[in-house]
Amino acid sequence: MENGIKTVNPLDLMQQGQAVQGKSLKAAKGDKEMKKACSDFEAMFLTKMLESMRKTIPKSGLLDGGKQEEIYTYFMDENLAKLASQGKGTGLGQWLYKEMSKKDLK
Repeated sequence: MENGIKTVNPLDLMQQGQAVQGKSLKAAKGDKEMKKACSDFEAMFLTKMLESMRKTIPKSGLLDGGKQEEIYTYFMDENLAKLASQGKGTGLGQWLYKEMSKKDLK
């Protein structure tokens, strides 16, 4: 404390704020990791769904790209699924997070 001004450590404020909410920093980090895991699961689920949907489309033989096309469409489906799962997404990741959070409280 110099010149009558008290210096405050931001980490102390974070810990106090988390303690008020009933969570430690470790619990907050675990919470963030669980949200990410739920979002990643939603993305993986959507990737498999897109892959299954794509298999139902008959190949004409006219413009099939072979292995290169398979690789390209796999990466495209994977990226589409990641984009779709960000934010609110389809709601699967949020629902899963909510259900898993209930289990942690019990």
